[in-house]
Amino acid sequence: MTTERHVEQFLLYALAKSGGSLNESLNAGSILASIEHDEQQSNVGIYIDTRASNEIVSLLVGRGYASSEERADGFSYRFKLTANGLDHARELLRRSRSKIERDTYLHNVLVRWAYERVPAGGSASLQGFAGDEHWWFAGTEVTWDEVFAAVHFLEAEGLLRVEDANGFARVQPTPLGIKFAHSKQTLRTFTTTQSGQGSGVTNNFFDSNVVQGDAPGSNFATG
Repeated sequence: MTTERHVEQFLLYALAKSGGSLNESLNAGSILASIEHDEQQSNVGIYIDTRASNEIVSLLVGRGYASSEERADGFSYRFKLTANGLDHARELLRRSRSKIERDTYLHNVLVRWAYERVPAGGSASLQGFAGDEHWWFAGTEVTWDEVFAAVHFLEAEGLLRVEDANGFARVQPTPLGIKFAHSKQTLRTFTTTQSGQGSGVTNNFFDSNVVQGDAPGSNFATG
């Protein structure tokens, strides 16, 4: 998981710890302990060490999402969320709870993930997606139920071929799926373009975020 995914996850925990208050002084070490506890319970096995948590706080301060205070001990920072940080954390929480945005995210990333990993003439085990950074959306993990539903949808749309190999799903982009992977468009825009009904609005896809039209600073996923 990349630092950006850690930042999103960290912000969600900071929001919960703060209770939505700008006056709550937060201990990075305490947030780290909560993350580690939950990940051990779910056997995720991805941890943020103390040094990384302090780097995350520094990033949050640099982006205007937090104000840093003195170190709480010899290792961890204390900080408070700013109004911008609180708004961003709440938006992450909203997105993480939106079925539409979670489904849309997977529809946009799964074909490209498969394209990047499938050897010529071969297929990729879907199990590998769980170890990829794209397994995370808005600071939370996606679920296998969500992934399987997205794969079936993409298969029905003619973008993925799916086969069962000894009980494990393997996927391969179709020629249309490869075209979509290269388009750098959202799936909605791509399918509209394919049907000859393009609206003239460009949707650029990058990493986990999709920006529609002219939206500087936006990182909200759209269709």
